[in-house]
Amino acid sequence: MNIPLSALVFLLVAIMVGIVLKRSVFGRSIYAIGANENAARLVGIRTKGVVFAGFLLSGAFIGLGGLISASQLGSTSGTTGLGLELAVVTAVILGGTSLKGGTGTMLGTVIGLLIVGVLNNGLTLMNVNSSWQQAATGLLLILAVSFDQLRQRLVGRR
Repeated sequence: MNIPLSALVFLLVAIMVGIVLKRSVFGRSIYAIGANENAARLVGIRTKGVVFAGFLLSGAFIGLGGLISASQLGSTSGTTGLGLELAVVTAVILGGTSLKGGTGTMLGTVIGLLIVGVLNNGLTLMNVNSSWQQAATGLLLILAVSFDQLRQRLVGRR
């Protein structure tokens, strides 16, 4: 089986992050801060330190992604990946992470990423113009946000 090393690294990192988020104090603190930063601070979580550590880890994983990209392409640029923000936010929200914070899973994010990737790949194979691909991703984002807001309202009524 020829599985690319980058895919194996992605799976390893996703599993590690999923375990950390679900089973560690740091992960629970991340969720608590996302749900309500003031409440998290009042219960004794050092919010500034946890947020800082979260940004450090995010930067480290971005650096790892850059190294993998450079190893595959032989070179890279500071603008590599520019414009992918829409796809990333769409994948995360589609995976079940709420815009209001405090919810979401790594598995859901990976599934959302797969959905966005399959959509973009399918549109590329159909020779759809890249601007229309972004429009399709934007439409998917609007639908995902709408469903998230609807879910929040239904949960709020209980």
